[in-house]
Amino acid sequence: MRERSMRPRSSRKAGSRSSRRGARATHAGPGRPRRVPSGRSAALALALGLVAVISATSCATVRLVSDYDEVTDQRVTALQRDVGSHLETLRRVHLEPDRCGHAEFVGFYEEALVDVDALLVRNRVRTKNDQTTESLELLRDSLEALEELHAAKDEGRCMTPDELAPLKEAFETSFAAILKLELAKKRGEEE
Repeated sequence: MRERSMRPRSSRKAGSRSSRRGARATHAGPGRPRRVPSGRSAALALALGLVAVISATSCATVRLVSDYDEVTDQRVTALQRDVGSHLETLRRVHLEPDRCGHAEFVGFYEEALVDVDALLVRNRVRTKNDQTTESLELLRDSLEALEELHAAKDEGRCMTPDELAPLKEAFETSFAAILKLELAKKRGEEE
């Protein structure tokens, strides 16, 4: 069996193979040297690795929200028209107590809440759609609050235009936020 030199491998002559390759050899176990890149080759390897990572990530699109959903867009728009029409009707009949009571509009509230629930189910199953889902939940809460306010009015007393104006504005803001997000998804923007 051949004896090994007790001299460390890094102290080889300047013309040896390991010094010509720009790497130091370190002992990685019995009889197996491991190459450790020198300063310049390590920097080159790091630079090439960074270029590869940057190239890969610049080609890939990172989606922070779900894709555009045409059905949600259409149904939210239809619901917005229904709620707007409802509020306008309440404004117009505010002087006619026999036409403005809660009992006259129970069907509207039931249908509107069912529509929002259907939108919620649809949007909860879509990944990365928390923002739309939260907006729809707030819309549902607002519809329930409107119905409670309507029902709480004394019999024979209608909601006045002054009471309805801020409600209409709040609903328009809510619908606009949902539709703005869906349209941004359509254009491929991140909100």
